[in-house]
Amino acid sequence: YLWSSYGRMRAMATAHQGKAYVTGGFSYSPMGFDLWELDVAAPVATGTWVQRPFLPAPPRKDPIVFVIGSTAYVGGGEDFSAFTDLWAYDGNTRAWTAKAALPGSMVVAAAVDGIGYGLRNTTTNNFFAYDPLLNAWSPRADLPVPRTSTVAFGLEGKIYVTTGFANSTRFKDLWEYDPESNTWTQRTDKSGQAIHAAAGFALGNKGYVTGGNTGGTTTATSLAYRYDPASDSWAAVQSMPFPGNVQVHMAFAIGNVGYCGGGVLGGSLYHQNSFRGYDPMANTW
Repeated sequence: YLWSSYGRMRAMATAHQGKAYVTGGFSYSPMGFDLWELDVAAPVATGTWVQRPFLPAPPRKDPIVFVIGSTAYVGGGEDFSAFTDLWAYDGNTRAWTAKAALPGSMVVAAAVDGIGYGLRNTTTNNFFAYDPLLNAWSPRADLPVPRTSTVAFGLEGKIYVTTGFANSTRFKDLWEYDPESNTWTQRTDKSGQAIHAAAGFALGNKGYVTGGNTGGTTTATSLAYRYDPASDSWAAVQSMPFPGNVQVHMAFAIGNVGYCGGGVLGGSLYHQNSFRGYDPMANTW
């Protein structure tokens, strides 16, 4: 369970050196810049989140996050206006360090092979790469179909973007970015309905997309799907066992288990406050 009985939505969650972290987002209290850590393998107390040094920047919802080596990078998001700051968090020293600002407001990020990638919701100049050695961003080929409220993950040396929302349209298309050729290729559409406000994670050599909004504020789903880049195919997996369909939630993977939690159940004001673990071998939560 999360630390708060109210849960949290539109926050950042990631796995970093075998531990889970959550920051940002909001619940029935103000938006967060607090940082919470969960050691799944050997927690201080089973299932307990431990508070760590706050993000030394304004609170926000919808921050981006990507992990490179031993460092997690968090930034962007919005309050009444968009943020473009970027911060590196060292889980060993529990210290934050300011890094090169984002090249504009970003909606999602992921990393592969030591480079971070961030997507902007603009028609042009919408995709950038971050080199941690140079501490610099550089433009890459534009995603052909820009969007917001989307999911991204890195698999087998490539970045994948799927689902999302733009101009009153929800998406289920899947795009693959190849860093070597600096090109985007459209792959097989995600199974099921077009959605936005979903969550995703990479587990092993496959990507997962869970939940999401299907048709308006009060309509969401608990369905989950797995993508295999080797066969360019999708398969439905066991639906999430939340007491209601979930959206604007969080996801991460540690070891051989994927986790989803937080968010909002359907269109209610109830903010989901638990995480469930997914075992791909048993196909159970």
